[in-house]
Amino acid sequence: MKFNNFKKAAISAFAVVAIGAGCVFAATPVAQQAYYDTFTFKVNGNAQFISDNTKKPFIANSRVYVPISTLSDLGISNVEWIPAANGMPATLNVSPVKSQTAGMDPAKEAYYEAKIKQLADDLAKKEAEVKTLTDENKKLKDETAKSKTSSTSDDLKRTARDLADDFNRDRYLNRVDIGGRSFDISYNFYYGRSFEVEAYIKGLTSDDLTRLKKDSRNLDRVMDDVVSQINKDKNFRDVDKDIVVFDGTSNNNSKKVADYYERDGRGIRGGVTL
Repeated sequence: MKFNNFKKAAISAFAVVAIGAGCVFAATPVAQQAYYDTFTFKVNGNAQFISDNTKKPFIANSRVYVPISTLSDLGISNVEWIPAANGMPATLNVSPVKSQTAGMDPAKEAYYEAKIKQLADDLAKKEAEVKTLTDENKKLKDETAKSKTSSTSDDLKRTARDLADDFNRDRYLNRVDIGGRSFDISYNFYYGRSFEVEAYIKGLTSDDLTRLKKDSRNLDRVMDDVVSQINKDKNFRDVDKDIVVFDGTSNNNSKKVADYYERDGRGIRGGVTL
């Protein structure tokens, strides 16, 4: 509560100091300026927001005043107001709020304290068990996810090998014309972080390589068809593809003659490297 307001107020010129004693109201009202909402009022570290001006703490004549009724409302003090009667002046009795355990039998108090400690220990044990179960559950989930990933990866590797077998039997993909001559192509497929293709052209002579260097359109077309067929499998559609074409077979020291690649499904790139 921090504002800058002040009001004229009739303020008693006494302050309650001795808690537990009876105070006799016998002061003459004196008009002073009372400043409200100029400081934050906290009880046990908690700010109190009081909208009723009759309950708000205030500053007057450089002193801070807190209405006793406010202390009563906040459970800080017990307050009893006795009006004047039979010639006797009004009286205000103020006493501290007693602890709920005040006057409790020591044995009973010890029993409750022991129960509270036991409950706290049980709670700590349960929390430890929950943490253990949570950790075990996470471990099982991680192992399951890893197993699924490994299983999926193995399945895709087998699929890639099976696909290579299909290509090796496909007359549209396992043949290429170079300079008027037809040559067999054999494939090896490998699947990992990318889809790797090794294509081997058997029986090329130096003259064939020269012709291939001058005109690689037929080889380019076949490799483009290879990528298109691979992309028909949705598991490989968004995977990077790398194709290396060799002169020879996979069983000897083959020479690379062409290099192709595809990224993000944007079509095949590359060509003869002779």
